[in-house]
Amino acid sequence: MKNHGIEPSPERKNKTTWNDFIRNHWESLSAIDFFTVEVYTLAGLTRYMVLTVIDYSTRKVEIAGISHNPNGPWMEQMARNLTDEFDGFLKNKKYLIHDCDKLFTPKFKKILKDGGVEPKRTSPVSPNLTPFIGASKNTPHNSATK
Repeated sequence: MKNHGIEPSPERKNKTTWNDFIRNHWESLSAIDFFTVEVYTLAGLTRYMVLTVIDYSTRKVEIAGISHNPNGPWMEQMARNLTDEFDGFLKNKKYLIHDCDKLFTPKFKKILKDGGVEPKRTSPVSPNLTPFIGASKNTPHNSATK
């Protein structure tokens, strides 16, 4: 059975599939990710990173921040904003799903945890586990990716 990926009986019930996790925590889940937008500025064509968060249960999307050069301190501020106890987008949420982007630093995750939100990283070989946001490819002013 082990050769076919089936755990021994006592351990099998302790494993939760991704689908079961999503189904069991639907109301308390959000996901975070980036997409890019290219904008003509005085300095020429500039690529901006747009940090977005989506509430799974309501499908509400919030732009958490926009930066042409996101870094650790900027991401830490975004985590503080999102977990603000009065009006943070993640108020009353338990989990935040994110991908393997290096901008989701240990300090970013600690701020989330301190705010009562458990970060959950998706598997590097499963890029489609987080929802994606982006403009239509027909939109001429936007080169959204993801």
